[in-house]
Amino acid sequence: MTPEQRCARLARVLGAARAIVAQQAGLAVGVRRLQGRVSLLDQPWQHQFAVRFPVFAAFVGAIPPALPLGTARLHWQAESLLACEPQLIAIEVQFRERILDAALQLIRELETGQSAF
Repeated sequence: MTPEQRCARLARVLGAARAIVAQQAGLAVGVRRLQGRVSLLDQPWQHQFAVRFPVFAAFVGAIPPALPLGTARLHWQAESLLACEPQLIAIEVQFRERILDAALQLIRELETGQSAF
């Protein structure tokens, strides 16, 4: 990966972290988007992210695969969607503060160039 590519990919990571804090998407979608952006970085950067910010992976891992996220929710019947909503809300409440703290820390590091990334 060239330095320019790395810089562009880090800018996408920064944008995804900002979107989480700004609530531009739901928490689950925002975190999955952030993880997708990180997956485009080199392996050492991915590892550093996983070690320094484990809350993102823990949150995604806590969501049962059967719960619909993102546009998949559009294909569910209203009754079924509403029935699974309390479970997703409970998981989000459990992780929200830690995710916001981690996203803010990531933003600060990337904006100031103090990141190990």
